[in-house]
Amino acid sequence: MAGSGGVAANVTVLGNKIADTVDSRIDASTVKVGVTPTLGYNEDDGITAADYTITPGADLSLTAQSSAKIIAISAGFAASGLASLNALVVGNLIDNTVDASITNGSTVHVGGGVALSATDSSAITALGLSFAASGGLAGAIVAAKNDIGNTVSSTIGSSTVITSGDVSASATENASILSFVGGVAVSGTASAAPQDSGLVACAYPLATQDVPAATYPKLRAEFAGSRYPDLRTAGTAYVDLAVALLTARGTDGYQTVWFYQRLSAACANHER
Repeated sequence: MAGSGGVAANVTVLGNKIADTVDSRIDASTVKVGVTPTLGYNEDDGITAADYTITPGADLSLTAQSSAKIIAISAGFAASGLASLNALVVGNLIDNTVDASITNGSTVHVGGGVALSATDSSAITALGLSFAASGGLAGAIVAAKNDIGNTVSSTIGSSTVITSGDVSASATENASILSFVGGVAVSGTASAAPQDSGLVACAYPLATQDVPAATYPKLRAEFAGSRYPDLRTAGTAYVDLAVALLTARGTDGYQTVWFYQRLSAACANHER
């Protein structure tokens, strides 16, 4: 947050990262599940069906699961009387490795089935707001990046698996990102509205005796287009009188003065 009577600037930087390894594996090992050597087992005469007792319902399951979460709420604020700038930069990253595997020359004997499962349900929720307020110039900048770059795998590699049931391997990615970022800039400097056409005509030196005859139609149109009723009435009436007196200048001086005074008052009333 930054505040100043003159110029204020604020920069907010927020970053979150999760980089974990979640694994369930048999590596360079021998594993027997539901396979029990019998009393007559003799390794020297080779392995036969009589050497083992098999339990068909004995399964082997390797499960690796990740549910990493990032919840980030950030805001930046800058305010000043002259100019303010606020910048908000947000970055969130989840980069996990999720693995279920049997590897590196492992030997696995299973009486039932073998199931390998790797699942990821990582999520990023990010909310960010950049706000700038100023009596003059105000600017709000927002930059956001959210990324989930996980590696999810389920493998049997360079190994021996003997089973009397099914063998399955699954890898599932259910990552999600919810992000909302925004910027708001509020300035006290208002854009000028188009000037009223009647006020444009008021700026013409109407009191002089040297108004060209060709100018009156343009002046009358400008007065007629004014959004101010009194200016419309006074302006068009004065121009009409001036046109009428072009060929008889000075024959109605009092009326001309009164019309001009009324127009001058209307112009002054709306030029404030």
